[in-house]
Amino acid sequence: MTGVFTLLDYAVILLYLIATIAVGIWFTRGQKSTSDYFLAGRSIAFLPAAISILATDLSAISYMGVPAWVFEKDLQYPLGIILMPLGMILVGIVFVPLFYRLRIFTVYEYLGMRYDNKLRLFASTMFVLTRAGWLATAIYTPSLAVAEITGIPAWECIVGMGLVATFYTVLGGMKAVIWTDFLQFFVLLGAAVGMAVLLGLSFDGGVSEMWSIAALGNHTRMFNFSLDPTIEVTVAALFFGQMFRYTTEYGADQIIAQRYFAAKSLRESIKSVLFYGILVVPVVLLLAYVGVGLAAYYGTHPDLAATLTEPKRVMPHFIAHGLPAGLSGLVIAGILAATMSTISGGIQSVATATMIDFLRPSVQDRELLMARSVMVFWGIVATLAGFYVHRLGTFLEIIGKIWSLFSGPLGGLFLLGVLIPRSNAAGALTGALVGAAVTWGLASCTPISWLWWGVTGGAVTMIVGVLVSLVTAPPRPEQRRLTLLEYSRE
Repeated sequence: MTGVFTLLDYAVILLYLIATIAVGIWFTRGQKSTSDYFLAGRSIAFLPAAISILATDLSAISYMGVPAWVFEKDLQYPLGIILMPLGMILVGIVFVPLFYRLRIFTVYEYLGMRYDNKLRLFASTMFVLTRAGWLATAIYTPSLAVAEITGIPAWECIVGMGLVATFYTVLGGMKAVIWTDFLQFFVLLGAAVGMAVLLGLSFDGGVSEMWSIAALGNHTRMFNFSLDPTIEVTVAALFFGQMFRYTTEYGADQIIAQRYFAAKSLRESIKSVLFYGILVVPVVLLLAYVGVGLAAYYGTHPDLAATLTEPKRVMPHFIAHGLPAGLSGLVIAGILAATMSTISGGIQSVATATMIDFLRPSVQDRELLMARSVMVFWGIVATLAGFYVHRLGTFLEIIGKIWSLFSGPLGGLFLLGVLIPRSNAAGALTGALVGAAVTWGLASCTPISWLWWGVTGGAVTMIVGVLVSLVTAPPRPEQRRLTLLEYSRE
């Protein structure tokens, strides 16, 4: 293994970037309306929609974060992905049929119809704050890899990746996002497979020896059945925390919903969600396997381990010092593919929420121009925020904490609206505010694991929302009809 980043590696990355930008330019054609720009004219089949969800959600945060988590800790948190198929079944039952039939652009439009415009704007604001932080993390994470390997300063990497992703997203709209996601998925998957194979071949005894060495450092631990909520990862925390996150995030989060809104039929929309739930499991488990391999490899190469400055940098460090020429470029291209998918999808969805929920009534005669301007704005904001998110912890902790702080009240709002016909605007808003206060209290004043923050905030939101709704005026009949049970009868 050479550990040298060669001209071949740079050529691989350059070709990848050129191809990505070319796709964005290609899809500038045929954009005549906001439906074309934000939802690809609702013309996408289930397979590219499903892979777009996976590519966008996987991101460099997971691509580098899952191996880094296992390298630093163990397998317990990544194994929570096995709950994803069940979560997607619930999403396909609870959210997709109702939202798709309403022909809305953003999921927050549903809250405006179900409750009132104040709830719509409240939820959309929470989404924008959550995903802006997520975008900043997605830009910051791969900048470490590129800086580690090429020697380019991290701040230049952050600016470069943010600008490239913003450029092709602004040009091509949702079609560019989905089809670049589709192509990028195979780049990042191929790079992960290459690393996994190489790590397995690095040990004379193969995978069994690799596993045994990693087990000596407790990196292969899978389950903790403790009921102590202050322990970071337990089976109970994963089941309740991740199931709540999967169901609400993938059902009522704009960045995911916008992809199944773009599907050409309700059937294709449901299939995209279910197929994603199946496909994501082996991909994340593959990344966890890479983490086990890295733990074993560094455990048997102490001189190399001595040059690693911090555990979350293990993947770029290994790319720089442990991979042969050519494969280094492919893996970096894989990291960039995960990054570009995430940034483009995030900018697209945050801009859609900003445009449709906040600005649309005042710009009806110049919607496409304003839509592109909003995307440019959020691309710049996310890029600048990428300089600050490193202070929150490991990659998965960063995104887990950002999501957990907002997911409880936001998810509780949607579950109240979809499942409880008697819930009204006063109850939903009061519940969300109390849920947000409880979530922030857990985060700032208690040692309770961040995996419990979201589900606790969601439960409080729903309980308070129901109680307040029962002692205030009932919703109008047309609002009651926008629930799962009532709507399915029509």
